[in-house]
Amino acid sequence: MLKPTSYPRIVTRLLHSTLEKRHLAIAIVMSVLLMELTAAPGLAQVETTAVTGYGNLFGGPQLNDPDGGSFHLDAVGNLHRRQLKAKGTFELMGDGLEDIGTLTVWITGLKDSNGDGATYAPVLLESTDGAPLWKGNMNGHFDDHYFSGDLIMHGQGPYEGLTAELDVQEICRFNPDCTNPSEYALSGTVFDRSGN
Repeated sequence: MLKPTSYPRIVTRLLHSTLEKRHLAIAIVMSVLLMELTAAPGLAQVETTAVTGYGNLFGGPQLNDPDGGSFHLDAVGNLHRRQLKAKGTFELMGDGLEDIGTLTVWITGLKDSNGDGATYAPVLLESTDGAPLWKGNMNGHFDDHYFSGDLIMHGQGPYEGLTAELDVQEICRFNPDCTNPSEYALSGTVFDRSGN
């Protein structure tokens, strides 16, 4: 016969072994699920396409547009932009991808008198007939008046389900003979996570 003081010890051992078995069962089930998910064709592969491109903002600020935003210089020469709408054109090329159209950005940020500062901008790329192709956001900075940043966009219309992650560099930064600021080199990857 067991002593009364040994009951808690027996119960503790039984519970402990039951919990270990329960954890083991959960671990086995999770492992099987993980193997099934990674074997599923739509989840196992992410298709990628390298892309390059070009963009410009030669259309300039759209100050007469009702949603054209604003900008001003402060007393010490800092340029403040608030949802300043600017337009231009773009080209984006890759395997099975060839887009040419209109580029619209809404720039918010500060550029100091030295030409340095951070910038954020929602971006819309549209086909030549005005159909949305890509929407996203650009984050970057100016260094000595030249812009560089990252652009992440989600496909629209024929590109629904695709994501583009691009590096954006102002071309004049690397070309001392440049006469056209506001031109940008684009490079990066388009991801298709749909498995199609």
